Amino acid sequence: MNRSRLLGFKVITVLVVPILLLLSIEAGLRVVGFGYNTDVFVEEKGIVRSNWPFTFKYFPWSMARPMLPVQFEAEKEEGALRIFVLGGSAAQGFPAEEFGIAPQLKVMLEHAYPNRKIEVINAAVTAINSHVVLPVAKACLEYDPDFLVVYVGNNEVVGPHGAGTVFSGFSKNLTLLRFSDSIKSMRLYQLLLGLSGNHRSVTGSWKGMEFFLGNTVYADDERLQTVYKHFASNLDDLIEAAEEENCPVLLSTVAVNLFDNPPFASKKPNHAETEYLSARSLLEVGKLEEARSAYVNARDWDGLRFRADSKLNSLIRERVREHGDKVTLIDSEQRLAKSNLSVGGIPGDALFYDHVHLSFAGNHTVATGLAEAVINELGSVENAPPETLDVARSLAFSDWDQAQIARKLTEQLLHKPPFTNQWNHSKRQLLRKRETRKLFERLDDESKQESARLYKDAVDKKPEDFELKFRYSQILVELGEAEASKSLIAEVLENYPKNHEALMHHSIVTAGLGDFEEANESLQTLRKLNPFAVETRNAYVKLLYDQKRFEEAFKMNESLLDDHPEDPDIRYVHALILKSQGKQQDALEQLSKVVSAHPKHVEARSTLVQTLRERGDISGSLKAAQTWTKSDATRLEAFLAYAEILTEKKDLKNAIEQYRKVIELDPDYVIARSRYIQLMAQEGRIHEAIQFLGTQLQEDPDILEGHSMLGLTLDAVGRKQHAIALLQVGLQRDPTSIKCLRELAWIFATAKADQYRNGSEAVALAKRLVELVPGDPDFRNVLAAAYAETREFQKAIKEAEQGLTLARSSNDQIQIDILSKCLGAYRSSQPIRTN
Repeated sequence: MNRSRLLGFKVITVLVVPILLLLSIEAGLRVVGFGYNTDVFVEEKGIVRSNWPFTFKYFPWSMARPMLPVQFEAEKEEGALRIFVLGGSAAQGFPAEEFGIAPQLKVMLEHAYPNRKIEVINAAVTAINSHVVLPVAKACLEYDPDFLVVYVGNNEVVGPHGAGTVFSGFSKNLTLLRFSDSIKSMRLYQLLLGLSGNHRSVTGSWKGMEFFLGNTVYADDERLQTVYKHFASNLDDLIEAAEEENCPVLLSTVAVNLFDNPPFASKKPNHAETEYLSARSLLEVGKLEEARSAYVNARDWDGLRFRADSKLNSLIRERVREHGDKVTLIDSEQRLAKSNLSVGGIPGDALFYDHVHLSFAGNHTVATGLAEAVINELGSVENAPPETLDVARSLAFSDWDQAQIARKLTEQLLHKPPFTNQWNHSKRQLLRKRETRKLFERLDDESKQESARLYKDAVDKKPEDFELKFRYSQILVELGEAEASKSLIAEVLENYPKNHEALMHHSIVTAGLGDFEEANESLQTLRKLNPFAVETRNAYVKLLYDQKRFEEAFKMNESLLDDHPEDPDIRYVHALILKSQGKQQDALEQLSKVVSAHPKHVEARSTLVQTLRERGDISGSLKAAQTWTKSDATRLEAFLAYAEILTEKKDLKNAIEQYRKVIELDPDYVIARSRYIQLMAQEGRIHEAIQFLGTQLQEDPDILEGHSMLGLTLDAVGRKQHAIALLQVGLQRDPTSIKCLRELAWIFATAKADQYRNGSEAVALAKRLVELVPGDPDFRNVLAAAYAETREFQKAIKEAEQGLTLARSSNDQIQIDILSKCLGAYRSSQPIRTN
């Protein structure tokens, strides 16, 4: 055999044969249906849908972030205007995607072009960056878009292939990264990944920003230069791909919260937090430009890079200059800075829900810039883009939505790391809680019904809008109309059968109605979309648990625990199931494992303490609670649990100390404040308590029930004049304060000393009290006592009798006894006198 033949044989043997073998295996795996299609979209019978497994290439399959449920016709209707919005969670619209850039832009363009079909398709995905946006853009270009909107930059460091990522690896070689992503589409790769177990994360469910706490990347990190280079290349390739399809690109700079978001991590030199505090000081003395520069530095020096920095935005502007008329710049960063909602040109919480996610007003500002660019490109319009309130009305943005968003942010995001590491977090979180409480206080039955009517009107106008129907079904649950909600969500699923959000909601609603079979069907459909998704598997465990099918729930959760042994939430659920089966010792072992690995796991700590108490192991529960306070010194639940056990052991001195810590951590914790007062009174230290509570209220006049509780305490120790003055201040600050109304009315109606009684004022206050809460028997008696003071005994008798009826209906024996005694006095034409 000559040398050339020998060489050819070797090439065939070494290269060609293995390649052919691999291709044969790949083809065979596809024929038998193994693995997942990782295209961005899947098309079936002319309908295009978002494809969950697309993000399997960038995240562990068990926590892969799906695109929002997208569904549109492959063939664009003649004359239709089709726009895709691309980016991460800020572009997507988190925490309320239904009010984000895409839906607001759609409303604006529908208003501008009322006779044209408008499609604004939200193709943004949580936690992705330009490495992922590029293939998404190329997939969108296959469906004849008129524009691509690109709002990307916040996740360049922490997203896939970023320098601070915990997911797809970082490399300087962009070609290698793209090749590795393409390999992940192969079924053979998926097979090997599955066999190795690396398709799932041992840490389990999605932890959001907490994933990256150890991955700081400071401004002097040389890896940032690679991040910037990759970002520019990805945008260049996206713009060129769009040009080949003759599709204009609307490229936006990325705005972030500078004013109200302190840095997450700092180091010396260029200490980000110090620069942030300097910015605040400069602003206070009127040095606006210097302050703005310092706020920008604080963002750029932040070691946890969850916000697009100055360099990334400058690269966006450079792309526009270099590509000319192929791309249009939407300078959202400047638009938000110039908004009248910014503080001296420095955007803050009025435009953002958190560090980067835009509020309704912020999204409106960005969408307006995009709408203007589209209109400028297309030419004349029939109507100018609508104002913020008109857009809100079209999208049915209601008081209910505002309250839900505030609660979601406060309870599910902003109380966790890395936000807890920020300067002054406790105080800012307290203010957020108060604002959320106020929103819900305003959300009475009438306002809920008004929100529901707003949704119904919107759905009637757009019966094909599945997003509106989906949200309407959610508020119906809130109104107690679960059957109507179920019916509405079923309509959504009839037209959008693979909408993962609708499937999950349908499962929750039907389970709540006791329709466990239907709930199970929805979850099984979800599991087919992504059988590895921890959230779906957790939901199935909960469904089994709710049906008291504890053995099945245990086995299902056990498989979850095998797949994700380091997920504390899964192990915690395991403990709950064991506890429900009466296996308390096994439950305690699981709880101990959770708190050992995750000392700040609130639910596990609390359940551990409670389970020990239930077993009668007071010493064990005391030790567990004390350990909790030491491991998490800012967790008020820990000190509260410790205080309760100390009280049970009659160690009142130390219990008082723990209750005081609770109300120092959260001044609005009413129960802890009340118990503190009670124990201080028992210990003969009530005047010390009054001094502490008074100082605290002076420093923070907005403390929940601060005026009423201190006023009641002052009254109890005979300081009526001070009590009246304080209660009146409380009532001036909050005219609907139930407790201030109650205590003032009672003092004015029943005080033994003549100088404190005021019958007419007592009646006025008590009437307001009963109007606010007509079904409370005690409040009826307060009004009765007020009438007795004005010698209107027949009215007093009538109110007391109504109160007695209410007390009997609720079997409230204490109120029955009080009202019966008072009623006797009224029938004898005697007013009530008490201290």
